[in-house]
Amino acid sequence: MTTDSSIADSENHLLQPDTLENEYNKSKTIPISTKYGFIIVTQQGPPNRPAIVTYHDIGYNSSTQFHQFFAFPEM
Repeated sequence: MTTDSSIADSENHLLQPDTLENEYNKSKTIPISTKYGFIIVTQQGPPNRPAIVTYHDIGYNSSTQFHQFFAFPEM
């Protein structure tokens, strides 16, 4: 027979992320000064690997922003 507390414990366990924070999933926010002001860059992943640099535009979402880019056979 299960109790309400054991069901709640099971549900809470299911909601916990099953990955530990490491260099691959931890992000780092870096402010960069330009002659026009600061921009904020978010770096995720090991710094010695190739990067994808994205410039987000107002009014776009992940589908409309990158669909054509990732549709290329080279990607």
